[in-house]
Amino acid sequence: MAFVGLFSAGACVSAVCWNVVGMATTIRGTRSTIGGRSRRVDVVHGDAGPDRAGMDLTSQERRTAAPTERAGDRSPAEGNPSSTALNQSPPLVLQAQTLAQQAGFPLTRQQAGHRGPSAALPGVDRFLAMLAAGCLGGRIGELGTGIGIGAAWMASAMPTDCVLITVEIDRRAATARELLSVDPRVEVITGDAVHVLSTRAPFDLLFSDGGAGHDQATLVDLLRIGGRIVNDDVTPHKALPPDSPFLTDDPKRRFFFGDPRLVSTEVVLPDLQNSLLVGTRIR
Repeated sequence: MAFVGLFSAGACVSAVCWNVVGMATTIRGTRSTIGGRSRRVDVVHGDAGPDRAGMDLTSQERRTAAPTERAGDRSPAEGNPSSTALNQSPPLVLQAQTLAQQAGFPLTRQQAGHRGPSAALPGVDRFLAMLAAGCLGGRIGELGTGIGIGAAWMASAMPTDCVLITVEIDRRAATARELLSVDPRVEVITGDAVHVLSTRAPFDLLFSDGGAGHDQATLVDLLRIGGRIVNDDVTPHKALPPDSPFLTDDPKRRFFFGDPRLVSTEVVLPDLQNSLLVGTRIR
């Protein structure tokens, strides 16, 4: 009897029941309006009759449909298709990674240790590719080519009418130049990055990958209004040791969030141990 009273309370409750059941079985005694249409709602009493049999048939159909998938039924890649895409790299990037391994160039900060530079992290490279893809008819500059992995990511994503000028001060530029010579939109230059790029400004995107020695304020001068600057090799606050001086003062953060010409943010990478800074010039 409580069941009948529940659905005689009004059309709103009947509508909820209709959606839950998900079929044309009705409950006698109430009329409900669903989707702009008036429907008769009938209540079924006693043993299963024709209406109840129809209800059971529908339930059976639901039970014999495709089996419910349980956690663990699929491999990690199948269970999360985005993880497969995230681990895929463009052909030019794969070539650059192979060259790096052959040349003994570290691919990660952990591999480099305190010995010197390393390639940008995959999360940084993919972020750069995303920004490069929006530089329609634009110009991209990179300070610190390294072995050419970051440049390969950007070149693989940027529009056909975009150009990339990447500058490396040491002999690694020769390896990167050979790799990237297949793309006429890319120019690899050996020399001082700030000096070279200042002659080719303004830029829509600048990636400062040559350490902390550059005058960041000068780099903002090289951006057009609306252009973006990216700096990596940053450690999130929560990943810093308790005695780290960067908890109270980080020159990179101080610049990105203190220069009035920039609107900036920090992007924490998926490993939660690394982040990057990106700023957009607004004036």
